Amino acid sequence: MIKSKEKTILLPGKEVKQKLHDALACIPDMDECVLLDYPDYINIGDHLIWLGSISYFLEERGIQISYLSSSEKFSSEALDNKLDRTSEKTAIFLNGGGNLGDIWTRSQAFREKIIQTYTDRPIVILPQTVFFSNAESLKKTALIFNAHPDLTIFIRDHYSYEIAIKHFHKCQVVLAPDMAFQLVGKPEFKRSPSATKGIFYMQRQDSEKNQAIDPHQLPLKKLTVGDWSSYENKWVMGGSQSRLKHFAANLIRGGIQRGLMAPQEYLARSQWLKNADFKQKLIATTASDQASSQSNLQANLQSLSFIHAGIYQFNQYEAVITNRLHGHILCILMGIPHVFLPNSYYKNKGFYETWTKDIKLCQFVESVEGIEPALREVSCANS
Repeated sequence: MIKSKEKTILLPGKEVKQKLHDALACIPDMDECVLLDYPDYINIGDHLIWLGSISYFLEERGIQISYLSSSEKFSSEALDNKLDRTSEKTAIFLNGGGNLGDIWTRSQAFREKIIQTYTDRPIVILPQTVFFSNAESLKKTALIFNAHPDLTIFIRDHYSYEIAIKHFHKCQVVLAPDMAFQLVGKPEFKRSPSATKGIFYMQRQDSEKNQAIDPHQLPLKKLTVGDWSSYENKWVMGGSQSRLKHFAANLIRGGIQRGLMAPQEYLARSQWLKNADFKQKLIATTASDQASSQSNLQANLQSLSFIHAGIYQFNQYEAVITNRLHGHILCILMGIPHVFLPNSYYKNKGFYETWTKDIKLCQFVESVEGIEPALREVSCANS
């Protein structure tokens, strides 16, 4: 058995959360702001990021969200109306994640559109990983970013930071952890003591999948291979531009996919939401008008509901192996021993090396051969 290294963090993620606060301290005080690029899709990890941001604004800084929107539902007219009502230059925040680059083009195109359009407003990009496979794409983005007179970019890892300070040289660039670390210590992420299903191998299946590691090569018993339950159960979201399709999708997802097809999760979620302290805080907050407040609340409660699916899923297992960054982060939030694997580029490795390498319930490995001994180490360290 590999000997465990000396590690000093008592509450998993507590020090990373403090580093997040230290980095975000450069954001000036304000009464309200705009937050864009809501994840109106089924990637649970992006909902962790979103609620981390909401929690930071509301609970740490007392900043109300006057307008929020996904990229598909964004209305320049609605935003302009909000901005026209304020005498101050209300800041626009763009949600964090791993989509600053040329892999996830929809979010990048939306981000560039906002930065080009609102040159009269301070704009802040919340913590992101930067990755461009094409030099021309990076050059185009750099021209757009550097043309904005007041753009701040928070960056999630050292690899991305080096790219950002080299190419986005007229912007303020700040190294910061993922916004989901704002959720460290929240009682909603309590670990269940009754995990019975062995080990969960969470494997993303999209363009960020590392093809070199195959879970079927592992000689582990009680190994379940899958992804976020939202992907496994193929949740539907509906057409964002059609109210009828959106209503039908909510009915199918909420009533059938997350109700009739998963009654135990439905009952657990209902009880969890009833007792969730953060839900009450979301309800208690208001935007600058009633319509915005209700719209914001619905989006944030949807994210909270989605996050429960991830918590419920992880709580069934004694340990996790994952190549998803937010699989890694959710394990930290819940205190679950886990092995962290690389994705298709440096995102996972960079984040681990920058922020989480000293957290004892995790080990990062880059080969199939390293998974089993690392799993034994993290399991023993947390027994």
